[in-house]
Amino acid sequence: MAATPTPTPDPIVDAKVITIKIGASTMTVDGKSIPLDQPAFVTTDTNRTMLPVHAVANYMSRAVSWNEDTQTVTLTKVTK
Repeated sequence: MAATPTPTPDPIVDAKVITIKIGASTMTVDGKSIPLDQPAFVTTDTNRTMLPVHAVANYMSRAVSWNEDTQTVTLTKVTK
């Protein structure tokens, strides 16, 4: 009988637990309440969840940039 391989650990560095409740003015990051400038919401037409990406990205050590021409958000890992 072959040995069961050990799963490879997830490569996420500095992992955070981020919880956002739809309509709330705060999010929770590793148990700490953080104010949001805009709440998360669900669109009525497509039933999609929209998150305040800038707030979430900041707590994931990501820089946020916006390209108006392509309507694209880019998240870039910030090196320490």
